[in-house]
This record gives sequence, structure tokens and C-alpha cells, in this order.
Amino acid sequence: MRPARLLVLALALIATPLAAQEAAGPWRLSYFPYFNVTPNDGLMGIARVIAFRQAPWGGRQTLANSVAFEAGYSTRDSWLARATWANPRLASGWRVVAHGEAGHMNNFGHPDSDVARDIAVSWVDVTRQIRGPLHVALRGGIRNDELTLGDISNDDTDATIRGAVVVDLRDREFEVNRGVLLEGGVISGSGGDGYTAGYAHLRGWFNPVHYLRLTGRLGWRQPVAGASIAAHTELPGWEAPFDAVGGHRSHRGYGIGQLGGEGFSFAGAEVRFDVLNVGEMGAFTVLAFVDAGKPLWDGDGAGDDSWHTGIGGGFALRVLRAATLTVTASGGDGETRWYVGSGWSW
Repeated sequence: MRPARLLVLALALIATPLAAQEAAGPWRLSYFPYFNVTPNDGLMGIARVIAFRQAPWGGRQTLANSVAFEAGYSTRDSWLARATWANPRLASGWRVVAHGEAGHMNNFGHPDSDVARDIAVSWVDVTRQIRGPLHVALRGGIRNDELTLGDISNDDTDATIRGAVVVDLRDREFEVNRGVLLEGGVISGSGGDGYTAGYAHLRGWFNPVHYLRLTGRLGWRQPVAGASIAAHTELPGWEAPFDAVGGHRSHRGYGIGQLGGEGFSFAGAEVRFDVLNVGEMGAFTVLAFVDAGKPLWDGDGAGDDSWHTGIGGGFALRVLRAATLTVTASGGDGETRWYVGSGWSW
């Protein structure tokens, strides 16, 4: 084919809208390895297999449906296995996510501790859009946690139900440029002595100039004495629950769950600047942030209730629309803590 015809063909491919992606595409299969780094687990290699259907181009999500399986093992002899079935476009106004996971961590809390944690968890989260950005979500699940220190073991099974109200004003659900995501709810569980606790999580994004994003967050979980093991560290979030305070998703200056209390508050602010941005193909971003967390107790004088702050920075590499790897370093407890994670902290 002549060079002129090649040029015309290339220009046509670039300029033509991807009409085939206006509707959800066919099921496809992808498999690849990646890795995470945490101060608790060290370097963990993870194998991932995912079957998915692409969402319409220009939509709020990148995938219409997906089923993903992951398994990993770390340099500190931690391991995990998990499966997630996600349908953000199940039907008009409906979405559902089902998740199952099992894992072992040899150094839970402070990275140098000898506390081992074993978990087995499963949950299903169903969301109904009420009007515009307003949604209600209901999640039911069951979880078993076992903490072991030497010959001492604490085993706890917690059946939970969580209801939440969500206001989603983001421009899109991946690589958010601007908007607000607010959720608040109540979770009741059978673990420990039985408990009911409220929670709230506010996140915001602002894009004042091209390639610059300012973002911040506030979170709170009500302290409850005698609750389950998981209730001391887990925020039962709408898109996904995560450990606090300490970890890639909550406070990058501390180990996972290091600042546990009977409840907790956390906050963060982050500046992200794209040094290189090639649109849908990818980007290289530098970032600076401050994370803060505070254990809460159901009563006075029960334990540490001060704010703990960590300042840090790092970079992120995005491939295509939403595959983002972040590398951060932060000093929250007098030492530098490194995290390599998939996706933004929020």
C-alpha cells in the first residue's frame, strides 16, 4: 500500500468515532501479572485473570460487566486470593458487586509486629439510583477474622448488613477530574457483642487548570465498644471497603490498620500534576499529599485519641484509561513507609 494511502487510512482511524463501543462490547479475556508493595507484606506478586465487557465509549465507567480472579504471594509470606463480579450497568439505575476474599498477613498493624491476621470475607452490594446523583445501597456479608500473637489467638465471625445513601457528583468514575462523592450509612454486625455504627466519607476533586488536580477527603466511623475485630479498622465503603487507619487507601505513613481504635476519623489532601499526558493512551503524574488519622474510643481515656499526620509524595503511571499504578513514600511514625498500589488512594 502506498504511503499516501496509509496516511489517509491512519487519519481516518483517528478521526472516526469508535461507533462499535457505543454499546457494551463482547466479552473479552485478559490475564496479566502485577505487584503491590506495603510495609506489612513487602513485595507481593499478583496474578490476575479478568473477563469483561467494555462500557460505551464516553460513559461514566470503563467496564459494563466484569469477573476478576486474583491470587498473590509476598516476600513476607503473606498471601491472598479473591474474586469480584461487578456489574455497574446491570440495568437502568441498578448496579451490583459481589466479592469473596481470603488472605493471610504475618505483620498486621505495625509493620514490625508479630501479629498475624487471617481473613475470609464475602459480600454483595446492590445499588439503586433514585434520581440524578442520589443513590441508595444495601450490602450484606459475612467475615471471619483471626488475630494471632504467639500462642494467643482471637477469632471472630461477623455477619453484617450495611445501608448507605450516596450522592455522586463526579464527572466520571475513573480518573476523576472534578466533582464530589459523599456517602453515609449505618452498619450492623453480629461480631463481638453485636454492634451498630454509623459512618461517613466525603471526597472532592477540582481541576483548576489543565493537567492539575486538587483533591481531598474526610472520613469517620463511629466508635463502638465490644464490636467485631473488623469493625476496629474497616470502613464499609460503597465502592469497596478498606482498612483504616493505615494503608494505601487511608494513611500512607502507617502500616495497614496500625492506628486501630473502636472507631476512627481520617483526612487527606493531594495535589496531582500530569508531567506527561497523552489522553486515553496514558499519563505520568507526580503527586504530593498529606494524610491524617485519629483513633476514636467509645468513652474517655480508653486509648490514644490524637491526630497522626504524614506528609509524602510520589508518582503515578496510567496506562490507557484507568489502569493506574501509584508509588508513594510518607513518614507518619518516624519512618518512611512505601506503598505501591493499583489505583489512586481515593
